[in-house]
Amino acid sequence: MEWLNSLFFEHTPLQAVVILSIIIAVGLGLGKIHVFGISLGVTFVFFAGILAGHLGFSIDSNMLNYAESFLSEEEILRSINEGDREAVGRTMPAKGLTLESVEYGIKLF
Repeated sequence: MEWLNSLFFEHTPLQAVVILSIIIAVGLGLGKIHVFGISLGVTFVFFAGILAGHLGFSIDSNMLNYAESFLSEEEILRSINEGDREAVGRTMPAKGLTLESVEYGIKLF
């Protein structure tokens, strides 16, 4: 039973993934409920997060900062075009890394 307690309350990368996955799953599930023909949809993910925080669930602040540090597509493209690797930080693709093609072996469309 100790592993279950540590899974939810000890700040690890696995704990962050588990907590966020549960919050998203609960929020999306509740978002499908219609009351008088009205549903809040994905807004319930926000409310599930508020409820989880109220119940004492939290994730490591470093994990949260990492998740919030991703840049928009426009910012990444601008930094790539200008060659400014410092501005992009962790979200910058490896230098010289390009995707030529993807082959699935089956015809999808």
